[in-house]
Amino acid sequence: MSKYNRLTTMSAITDSTTLKALCESCGESECGEFCESHQDNYCKGCPVQKSFQRLSDYEDSGLYPEQVKNLSNLRPKVIVFAQAMEKKLKENEHKGGWKECTTNYLVDKLFEELHEFHRAVFRDDKTLILSEGADVANIVMMLTDIYKTLITGCDSE
Repeated sequence: MSKYNRLTTMSAITDSTTLKALCESCGESECGEFCESHQDNYCKGCPVQKSFQRLSDYEDSGLYPEQVKNLSNLRPKVIVFAQAMEKKLKENEHKGGWKECTTNYLVDKLFEELHEFHRAVFRDDKTLILSEGADVANIVMMLTDIYKTLITGCDSE
């Protein structure tokens, strides 16, 4: 994972937060000149506009700062595995959800997926190991959710 570069810094002029790109590009006091130098190209390549785009991307994520902070505490391998789980869930959305599944069905499915995971490990197929491992984890998550032990603040699925 690459090192995170902050978009904001403390302003030397206003003693409040400002866009880091402003301080690095013009020393804050010459913003007008700096902006004029990028206007000819419709602000393309302007570090200030890049910062606005990154802020916009963050806002588009729908995450609140507390959620982002919580995500930053996750281990990189947990994030990769969670992404694999989500990918598998999206691939199987056409099947409906798991709310109507019985415990017996999901436990049987878990054993089936464990068998597929075991075969992938035996074959040393790293791509398949991740995919089948995500299937196993998703079924465990579904069972956990059915038993209402997942407390997320939102409904299942």
